[in-house]
Amino acid sequence: MSEVAKAHGTNWLKHIGHLAGTPARGMEIGTFKGESAVWMCRNIFTHPDSVYYCVDPFTGNKEHEAGGIDCSHLEEEARSALKDFKQALIVKGFSDDQLMQSWGCGRFDFIYIDGSHFAGDVMFDSFLSFKLLKIGGILCWDDYLWDVFKEPLDRPQLAIDTFLAMWGWKLEVIHRGWQVMARKIHE
Repeated sequence: MSEVAKAHGTNWLKHIGHLAGTPARGMEIGTFKGESAVWMCRNIFTHPDSVYYCVDPFTGNKEHEAGGIDCSHLEEEARSALKDFKQALIVKGFSDDQLMQSWGCGRFDFIYIDGSHFAGDVMFDSFLSFKLLKIGGILCWDDYLWDVFKEPLDRPQLAIDTFLAMWGWKLEVIHRGWQVMARKIHE
């Protein structure tokens, strides 16, 4: 069992398991090596007409540098991990550029924000993702309690809290822990 499945699988099944076997549309911002996308394609986005977009520039960032993580083969690893899942579509690029594109595929049932951990980037991803999410869709932020960097602007929590304070009346928070999950209830 992958680390992703151990950490989040039960919670994901509880909150988005109803999408399994349906022609659902999902997206993750931050694919890294593809572990979460593989889990999603095996367990949730299983219908032949499902699509799961994986948005990542595959460059790594400051947190990877600080942890001494080699990111030179991320894209190759993600593509290899996802090669058997036709529903997984890798979109190489930064989320701010990609989310502002015309996606032409309708609204999303699920969007998973796990890209840059900088509060400003998380806030931007949150606003754009919210606009792409359909009513009843689930927005999921990862690393809410992540504290590798001590400066609040270098962590996701400030952005998530601020976004929920500003847009919380349009969302129903359904889970809060390492991840925060919210259902969109209003446009």
